[in-house]
Amino acid sequence: MPQFYYDHDHLYSPDPQKTVEWYMRVFGAKKTGETKTPRMNLIHMDINGAHLIVAGPFQGEFARAKQTEQYVGLDHFGFKTENLEEAIKDLKAKGVKFLQDLTVTPSGGKIAFLEAPDNVRIELTERP
Repeated sequence: MPQFYYDHDHLYSPDPQKTVEWYMRVFGAKKTGETKTPRMNLIHMDINGAHLIVAGPFQGEFARAKQTEQYVGLDHFGFKTENLEEAIKDLKAKGVKFLQDLTVTPSGGKIAFLEAPDNVRIELTERP
């Protein structure tokens, strides 16, 4: 059976920099990096070992159409695993519904999204 480890929480914010500054001031978070993608810009933080990712509004062709307000708040949390293909196969055998099958990221990692009870989204990731 594949092993899973907590990886991150992912938030959306209309003003990610302001949100990051709040977490830094209130919880002592440390900014650990930024990732710019065609879909959105991400700011990474560490809060005593917890990885928190804050994203701004979707950009370009990925902007959410017909939405009057940008989604904000917790979008998903993530688990990492050493073999994502094996993990997906194992979870599908258990009847887990996947919202997005395996996708290779620009950095060479792999991700997939599944649906947990109560419409909770979980990202599975395998880092290079």
